[in-house]
Amino acid sequence: MEFLKEILQEIKTGFSFPLALLTAVVVFYINPNNIIQHTQNEITAFILILLFFYAIFLIICKLCFEIQELIIIKKLKKDKEDKIDMEIAIKIKNSPLEIRKELLRSHSNNTDKIPRTYGLDYLISGAGLRSFFKPNENYYIINQNVLKAIKKYHHIAFEDLYWDKNCNR
Repeated sequence: MEFLKEILQEIKTGFSFPLALLTAVVVFYINPNNIIQHTQNEITAFILILLFFYAIFLIICKLCFEIQELIIIKKLKKDKEDKIDMEIAIKIKNSPLEIRKELLRSHSNNTDKIPRTYGLDYLISGAGLRSFFKPNENYYIINQNVLKAIKKYHHIAFEDLYWDKNCNR
């Protein structure tokens, strides 16, 4: 019963049924004798053609809507990741100068480590950036999401450092 309600709803709102009806009329108009030979009844032949094309167009429409939905979901997910990366870049921009310099140095050298010192320990914990790093005995290992954000938005995260480099040349 639920299936019939779904089909009736789709017939009312969708364009599969009108498209199938139009196609069935065209097919029936172009070649009626061949089709009628198999069924011996014009109405039955027309209904079979209509149902055949309706099923095909219904499947095609469902697939198109599913693909469109997947594309929208993928875009929303990418937008959410971009927003998180932008927030990380802004946090880096607002962090203390020594941390930014070390992050810029590691970004320039394509490494994921910065040397661990007492001063950096104090600055990182004071700035609330513990989630950006995994402390080791000698190094801080930069998390992958932070590296990705730096790679994507380094012009925001290190904007003032780039400006200082250009001015001091």
